[in-house]
Amino acid sequence: MKYFHLSLLLVTLLVPAAASAQNPFGNKGLYIKPGTFTVTGTVSAEYINVTPEGGDSTSGMFLTFAPSLGYFVSENVSILVSMAATVPTGDLFDNLSTSWLIAAGAVYYHRINDFYIYAGLLAGYIKPGDSTAEASTTMKNTKALGDLTSSLQSESSQTAIIVPAGLLFPITSSLAFDVGLRVFYVIDEDDNAYLDVALGWFGLQAFF
Repeated sequence: MKYFHLSLLLVTLLVPAAASAQNPFGNKGLYIKPGTFTVTGTVSAEYINVTPEGGDSTSGMFLTFAPSLGYFVSENVSILVSMAATVPTGDLFDNLSTSWLIAAGAVYYHRINDFYIYAGLLAGYIKPGDSTAEASTTMKNTKALGDLTSSLQSESSQTAIIVPAGLLFPITSSLAFDVGLRVFYVIDEDDNAYLDVALGWFGLQAFF
């Protein structure tokens, strides 16, 4: 059996490369103070193709929409609420429905010259999508799926621990280019654990 697995992360806004090369506001940095809001969001696509031995290939895709909203309680600490909806599409994932993740926690920001580093910790709840017995069997037999993607379509609810970390490069005083990683640790009701590390996380963060 052959598998083809491709993941693609799309930022919600497009930024010219030249704009990210320098901070037009010099040393003013980002507009961050107690009471400031921060908004970020990503759209990701995960394409999977399975070809059984002697059979026809079947493909499907997971589309994930993940907006986040933060509120700064100090100049360095933001309280963050995040959610994600994972939508399965295609013949491979017939009879699978949307799964949901809701998480909350805190993120610490620290400025170094003209850029910022950040790291945080969030805890959340995953409500897997409903599926038929046939769809569940398909998921279990599709080894090309990553641990996190498989857990999102599990038959039991799960607890998630998320660690966001990275660098912010200010474009203006209210917009920054985000380069980093996301670590997901998921535990289901049967104490099965899944670890997923998303490297090369690119996006934007807005502050207002």
